[in-house]
Amino acid sequence: MIYRRETGRHPIEVIDHDGFRSLHFDRHSVQSRMALDDPLALVLPYTRFLMASLLFLPSPTRALMIGLGGGSVAKYLLHHLPALGLDVVEPDPQVIWTSHEFFYLPRTERLSIHKDDGCHFIRAAQKRPAWPYDLVLIDAFDEAGMVAPVYGRSMISGCHALLETGGVIGINLGKSNKALRSQVLTSLDAVFPRSWLRLPVPHTRNEIALAFGRRTGWRDLESCRRRAVSLGERMSLEWDQFVDTLIQANKPPFWRRLWSWEGA
Repeated sequence: MIYRRETGRHPIEVIDHDGFRSLHFDRHSVQSRMALDDPLALVLPYTRFLMASLLFLPSPTRALMIGLGGGSVAKYLLHHLPALGLDVVEPDPQVIWTSHEFFYLPRTERLSIHKDDGCHFIRAAQKRPAWPYDLVLIDAFDEAGMVAPVYGRSMISGCHALLETGGVIGINLGKSNKALRSQVLTSLDAVFPRSWLRLPVPHTRNEIALAFGRRTGWRDLESCRRRAVSLGERMSLEWDQFVDTLIQANKPPFWRRLWSWEGA
C-alpha cells in the first residue's frame, strides 16, 4: 500500500502489486487499475467496453462523465481525442486529488472536474443554457456497488435532455444489485424506447448499456464494422469483439429493432 486516507464516506487506498496500481474503497472491490508500465492503457475490461460508444460516435467534441474513480477513462479519452472537451462530475475531493497524484490524470484546460453530486449537477445543467453533450458516460460506483440515485429514472431522463440529437450515452452496470439493475433497464426502455442496446462484458459482473439520442439501424451497424477498422488504427481495443457482442447480446429483439428502425 502506497497511500491510505480516511474520508467521511469511505477509506481511499492506493495499492501497487504485480506491476499494477489499484484504487480501492474497500478490500473487496477495485475502483480503478493502472498498468505502471503503460499508464494510458485501459486495464479493467469494463472500461474498454465502455469505449464501444465510439463505434457510434468516433469523434465526440463535448463529453460528460458522471464518476471519476482513478481517472482511467478520462485520461484515455483526453489522450486519444485531442478535440474533446470533457466535464467530469465527482463528489469526493480526495478521489479527485488521488486521480491526479497517483493515477496521472492530466491537469489541462480541456478537462473540467466539478466537485458535485451527479444528480445535482444534472438538475442544474438542465436549468442553464449550454451546448449539449454528444457523449455521456455514467460510471458511479462506491464500495457497495452502483450509486443508486445516479442510476435513477430522473437521472437518466436528465442525461437524455442534455444529449445532442446524434449523441451516445454509455452506462456501466453492475450485476450484483439485481433490483437496481432491473430498474435501470426499465428506465432505459421508457426514456430511450427502441434506441438502446446491451453490451455484456465477458467474464465479469459488468454490462454496458448504450443509449442513443436518435434511433439507429442497420446502416449504423454496418458503419460500426467500418469504424472498428479505423478506430483500431488509433486505439488498440477489441473493436471487432464489441460489434460481435452487440449483435449476439441483442438478438432476436436486436434484429427486430433494426428492421423496424429502418422503416421508421
